[in-house]
Amino acid sequence: MHKIILHAPNPVMPFCEPARDLRIQNFPLWLHQRNLLAPYVTSERELKQGERMQPVREPSIVYRDNLFSTKTTSPPSWRRR
Repeated sequence: MHKIILHAPNPVMPFCEPARDLRIQNFPLWLHQRNLLAPYVTSERELKQGERMQPVREPSIVYRDNLFSTKTTSPPSWRRR
């Protein structure tokens, strides 16, 4: 599978840095994303903001590198005691 990363440099408040650079368990978010997808990805391309994507003739995953959520999820109600 081909991985295409859309670069998004806008900072996440209140951290004032791009989401991809935020640290989770002392590792940057981009490293977690890379390690998670590594078993499935054969090639990778990063597009800068405004750069056009070239056609790809293989299965692909495209995501923006600012994936960050401020919401927490709680376990399903059937698991609560």
